[in-house]
Amino acid sequence: MVDHSVGNIAIAFSIIADGLAAIPTIVKAYKYPDTEMAWPWIATAFGVVLTLFTLTELTFANSGFIIYILLVNTLIFGLVQFRVGESFDFKKIQTKIG
Repeated sequence: MVDHSVGNIAIAFSIIADGLAAIPTIVKAYKYPDTEMAWPWIATAFGVVLTLFTLTELTFANSGFIIYILLVNTLIFGLVQFRVGESFDFKKIQTKIG
């Protein structure tokens, strides 16, 4: 039997690394949605869904990273398309804090 734990650990670390790298983009999409376009994010999410349909079984090794990409791209799409951050006045919050 083949031990897949090393591969799964590598995939987990790549998800963590990509998640940390995605934080600035998520924050920017939240605060300044005008600086992003929504369609590339949903197009990528759509491509990921098509990829998931090609899998005969879902395992962490074959779907962990693409499910993560689906979640991040859908989140950024929602932040940009629906301008979630605009419902908050950041200038007021920054003035109160500093």
